[in-house]
Amino acid sequence: MPHNQTCFYKKSFLSAVAVCLFATLFPSVSSATGDVMPSSTDIHSSHLDKKYPGQKYSVSMSGAQGLQLDSRFVRDFIDPVKKNPDRNLTEQLPEYYMDWGWNVKDVTSNLESHRQTRGSNLTTIAIIDSGIDENHPALSENIVSGGRSFVPGEEGTKDQTGHGTMVAGMIAAKGKMSSIAPSIGIVPYKVFGKGASESEWVIQAIKQATKDNVDVINLSLGTYKDPTNKDDAKVIKAYEKAIKYAHKKGIVVVASSGTDGYNMDDQKELAKKIGNMKRAVHLPGGLKDTITVGATNRLLQPTDYSNYGKEVDLSAPAGDYGADWSSSGIADIESFVLTTYPTYLPQSPVSQALELDQGYEFMIGTSLASPQVAAVAALLIDVAKSAGVDLSPDMIERLLKKSTTPFLYSDNVRKGGKGIVNANSALNNLKILIEKGSIRK
Repeated sequence: MPHNQTCFYKKSFLSAVAVCLFATLFPSVSSATGDVMPSSTDIHSSHLDKKYPGQKYSVSMSGAQGLQLDSRFVRDFIDPVKKNPDRNLTEQLPEYYMDWGWNVKDVTSNLESHRQTRGSNLTTIAIIDSGIDENHPALSENIVSGGRSFVPGEEGTKDQTGHGTMVAGMIAAKGKMSSIAPSIGIVPYKVFGKGASESEWVIQAIKQATKDNVDVINLSLGTYKDPTNKDDAKVIKAYEKAIKYAHKKGIVVVASSGTDGYNMDDQKELAKKIGNMKRAVHLPGGLKDTITVGATNRLLQPTDYSNYGKEVDLSAPAGDYGADWSSSGIADIESFVLTTYPTYLPQSPVSQALELDQGYEFMIGTSLASPQVAAVAALLIDVAKSAGVDLSPDMIERLLKKSTTPFLYSDNVRKGGKGIVNANSALNNLKILIEKGSIRK
């Protein structure tokens, strides 16, 4: 991948961009501080230069202007993926939006799991992120609480970057696009303002979500720390303590593996890639008592950008740049994932060209993989509740791993864990256990 992997957690929020076309989605804050960043990808525009040499693509650091799309680019990149281009796209909704939901179809067995359950607001997922667009038509019905902000000086949970709303769309979107658990409850815990977050804020949010008695916590974010460094060791210990607290209270904690394409097994080698460390660990994804999630593509293979290693438990489909990316540098929009985005933030050139409504954008990254696993975990909890059964976090993790869609190759298992999360299979296995009386009521 043509990006500087050593700078992911050190650069501004622009590194959360899904592809060069989406530079307007996440405004850059040159003075951003903090040690935690969303688990999204850092992409540069080299593939545009290869395809259209000499063309100028201007990116506004303020987010007010996007890339200037050349007509040839629209012809070659946008038009081929439109559905029936001779017709007005708005006439095809909601089917048009659902055509993009290949990841949802993979996880739900072509929406078969929705026949069993779509979840309920009685079961809640804490989205510890940048907040959520509370008025988004696809999400508003499922936001069961206003949540809380841990960003100093920001009282509300309004999403100023779009990341948290994108994560929420993977869990509980309904209407023009579907999701894994379209009726589950979600609660925003804001730890990102316009820049990076602090580990202290994330840890406080984990503790507060636990006190609020949510059922699942999703953490589509991460940082690297050196366990040999005294200050870093304290941060690691604080994360471990907070997650252990949640686990003991019966809360499932799901976290992304990170999007640098690093092998997390060798702390010394990882430290060399990060720089300025003797040893390095990724957290919270990778820590004990978390379900750590990697990303897969449309070919059901682990993506090149997804961090991997023995600490990755399983994966979920979160897209990549397509089969031709490595050879030609040309991204395939059909390999991306469609999700929700704040209706009040600027629309990307691609969503405009595709005539999508305001509030829907394309994205890739482990940030979108983690919430899909969190959603399946919440569905299991919701079904168990209705049957009078109490599922422990460890039991849910075993069910998720037992129910995955298997990888085709052994190397995929090394990179992506037990397999790809499968909601329908997990619900079927839970049903069998309940019918057999294998779980205490």
